[in-house]
Amino acid sequence: MKTQKEIETIKNTCDTSKILLKLFKKYNDYDSTLFEHYDPNSLFANRKKINVSSNIENNNVAIIKYKEPLFKRILNKLKILFNNK
Repeated sequence: MKTQKEIETIKNTCDTSKILLKLFKKYNDYDSTLFEHYDPNSLFANRKKINVSSNIENNNVAIIKYKEPLFKRILNKLKILFNNK
């Protein structure tokens, strides 16, 4: 024969088990929806594929010789002159 305390404990355990089962089911459903949502195969399935055309224009690049301004050239000469002494 079970005591009143044992009966209450069993009832509480049963209630707790039911709650946990509901939570696990919700989590399992949520987890499966996340997996479907972030599945790499389905994630990029709707992406439009862009064809890269081979019509690349040739841009001519010209090299221009850099010429320092006159004031900067004079200043650099003075720096060289004073650093050597």
